Amino acid sequence: MKLFRFELKKLLHSPIAILIPVILIAAGLVQPLLYVHNYKAVNAKYQNKDIAAIIAEYDTYTQEPLLEDIENNLHYNELARERKNLQRVVPDDLLPYFDTPIDQLFLYSNVQHYRDYGYALDKPLFGSSENASSVRSKQSIVDALSALTEEGRTDSDEFRSLMKHLEMMKESDITGVRYNHFWVKLQDSTGTILLVLAAAFVLLISSVFSREYATGMYRILASTPLGKRQSLVCKLTACTLLGIGIALLMNLLPAAVYLGLGSPVGWDTLLPGLGEGWFTYSPYSLPVYQYFILKTLIDCLAMAAVGALTAWLSLRTRSSLHTATIGLLLLFTAYGATFLTDQESVLSRFSLTYGLDTRMLFSDHVVYHLFGITVSYPVALTLFMAGLFVLFTFLAFRRYMRGKANQVR
Repeated sequence: MKLFRFELKKLLHSPIAILIPVILIAAGLVQPLLYVHNYKAVNAKYQNKDIAAIIAEYDTYTQEPLLEDIENNLHYNELARERKNLQRVVPDDLLPYFDTPIDQLFLYSNVQHYRDYGYALDKPLFGSSENASSVRSKQSIVDALSALTEEGRTDSDEFRSLMKHLEMMKESDITGVRYNHFWVKLQDSTGTILLVLAAAFVLLISSVFSREYATGMYRILASTPLGKRQSLVCKLTACTLLGIGIALLMNLLPAAVYLGLGSPVGWDTLLPGLGEGWFTYSPYSLPVYQYFILKTLIDCLAMAAVGALTAWLSLRTRSSLHTATIGLLLLFTAYGATFLTDQESVLSRFSLTYGLDTRMLFSDHVVYHLFGITVSYPVALTLFMAGLFVLFTFLAFRRYMRGKANQVR
């Protein structure tokens, strides 16, 4: 235990260790606290209104899907006039629970129409690009099924996958407007910040093994097998627990603020109900609370994998600079290539980048067929992250204990 505390203390004494709590406090605590405070201050006189009554009242408003020919859509034009004149389509008593009710009305109309037919408006959804080769809306799935039927491929894995996709899309459709404002804010706060924290984490632990060689401490540790083993276990444990701790704090701090001080109402909203954007075409009928539980667990596993990989690189290269450079490239190369080319590949899907950004896992229907078994992408990537953690932990252990890591170059 003393050796573990010593290893942890060495990591936390690094100057980069100051950056991680600053990011956590600013993005995970201060910003959500300010938002909730301002939200309640502006709407203080309405806060005692029963939320169940608000939802029931708001649900009475009809939400007609937008038509493709929006210029001749009277419903759309009426809403546009309301927005332009800054008028509201709900009673004033509902305003504290819907920041811009007219936008909320547009939002859900748009999302369901996109899910049914694809784009209706000129502006693409951020994070949900639709192109000729993608099958995302229900209509595009039906078209793809018809094409396969004409080709006589109704017994193919592709046909069965599309049938399952269509069934999942129907089960996860938006059936009405639900108040879930603070769940949306929680997703906004935790969407990509873990990538920034992961980069800082790589810099923090990049010297976990290389420091031994720089100071000559490896000669003392290498003198006894027990000292080597204890040192290795403590270093790897410290890296793993730090990674998991960062992921937990990044998810739990804003959740405590938004759901504890804001409102947890909307916890049973289905995942596509998180709004227009990343989850518009999501086929998963997960309630948002289940999604955030899965998100937290996957984030923890991905950070543990980052820790194991970085520790192995530090042992392998004996250089904190080389370790940090390679680690950061592995973190961001796949992400950057995907956005620059607007094309996803197996290499990008099975990367640390996507493991650290769970929106990528649940935004589309992606399956893999292995030895007659169909595996969904979220399950496949979770297993891949677990495999990376086990693999690099094993490689570090084998290299260190066999003595190769302790030989002077």
